[in-house]
Amino acid sequence: RSAILSIESIYITYPTRIENKEELQNQILRQVEKLIGEITEARLTAKKK
Repeated sequence: RSAILSIESIYITYPTRIENKEELQNQILRQVEKLIGEITEARLTAKKK
């Protein structure tokens, strides 16, 4: 759920703080990569336990 909200907040600010669609896509991609990293880290932590 928080993953959706973080991407949603980027999209909401698109017309004002983000100048073009390319920047919008870059910001969303960075957020998705961050989330994938967090999920991967959580899986590794779970395997260690």
